[in-house]
Amino acid sequence: MTSMTTPPGRVGWMALTGAHIRRDWFTAWSYRLPFVAGLFTSIASLLLYFFIAKLVDRAQFDDTPELANGYFGFVVVGSSLVSIMSVGISVSAARLTRAQSTGTLEAMAVTPVPLWATTFLGTMYDLLYATASGIVTMAAAVVFFGVRLDVATEAIALIVAAIIATFMLFASVGLLVSAFGLVFKRTGPLLTLVNTGLTFLGGVFFPVDVLPGPVRIVAEAMPFTWAIDVLRLSLLAGAVPVGRLIALVLSALAVFPLSGLVVSYAVNRTRK
Repeated sequence: MTSMTTPPGRVGWMALTGAHIRRDWFTAWSYRLPFVAGLFTSIASLLLYFFIAKLVDRAQFDDTPELANGYFGFVVVGSSLVSIMSVGISVSAARLTRAQSTGTLEAMAVTPVPLWATTFLGTMYDLLYATASGIVTMAAAVVFFGVRLDVATEAIALIVAAIIATFMLFASVGLLVSAFGLVFKRTGPLLTLVNTGLTFLGGVFFPVDVLPGPVRIVAEAMPFTWAIDVLRLSLLAGAVPVGRLIALVLSALAVFPLSGLVVSYAVNRTRK
């Protein structure tokens, strides 16, 4: 049995993760209309991308592997990933800001589970929901709009690794934004800046190749860009850029514990 005075072990963490997911699932399902409407909104956005794709001249991107199946598939993968990113970044910040404003932050900070871990686990359901929504959107794009996937069987494990690393990366950015919110009491402007900046520089709606030289260098150095490239090439071009996948995993492993330390520092500072 897990001690109440020490952080939970491996089984304890699994139980905590399951408890958080079940709690948020029942909460979301009790409000069925927003739950279902979110899925339909994701699918409805396909119509917008489908007709915009008709305006894009494919000839100018013949040498871009991610656009081998057209602009529509390119933007569907990018928009699905940016939806997951927005959830990972915003949910943890919202939870900590709410806890701080309602006076429950102090109680959360003295529990056996570190506050950063509680915050991270609290985002798991939302991340899984956003991922499921993205999968449904991709399936609809394939079934109803003719997007052709090219996934090598041996690449499936690498795709799963890329998704897990992307989860960790988005959650880490969310924790960093949360720490900012704890210290400065507001996260709205920073959330807008981060979401807009990553969407623009990450190549969600267009290849980063079209960006000006210095901006392109910054864009290609961002782990978010690596995540999009890995998933796009794996799903649409049948090739996994192993170098970028390794860089993505290493960056996630480096940033995740760092974000926890930053949140701990921010909590200690607000309690002084």
